Amino acid sequence: MSYPPPANTGTIDAPALWLRQDGLSERALSRIAVALSGIVLPGDCILLEGELGAGKSSFARALIRAILTTDEDIPSPTFTIVQTYETIRGPLWHADLYRIGGEDELIELGLYDALETTITLIEWPQKLALPQSAIALRVCLSYGATPMERNAGFQTPHARIAHILRQALP
Repeated sequence: MSYPPPANTGTIDAPALWLRQDGLSERALSRIAVALSGIVLPGDCILLEGELGAGKSSFARALIRAILTTDEDIPSPTFTIVQTYETIRGPLWHADLYRIGGEDELIELGLYDALETTITLIEWPQKLALPQSAIALRVCLSYGATPMERNAGFQTPHARIAHILRQALP
């Protein structure tokens, strides 16, 4: 994965803050997710990009666990496509689009409608044509120098998110 992302990705319009941190542990990534959990709002969409096993679901799980209203299991939505949760910050949808075949499935799931009213965490977002205004944060994860490390890139046009990221990054 290249850093920063190519200008033609079409995911977030400039100006956007781009932060990168290499060599993060799973614990460090979880701390960043927990920090973000305190400011996410319904209508915020967080894109989670990266190879299989790069840590997308772990990042999502840490954020979700931090704001759940009840103690519950947080399974990967790989086979269910979408898992929904009630959180202290509002309703949250965690979607994994890896197995999505086309745009009609996303419409049938109600994902586009959910973007306006829920916090959405979307793995494999390249399968989705998102309106620019819907994207609050793009998280790009890749393998680090060792099997236990991850490199992370964060891109956001929102000052409230940029502020938390600057505080949370080691």
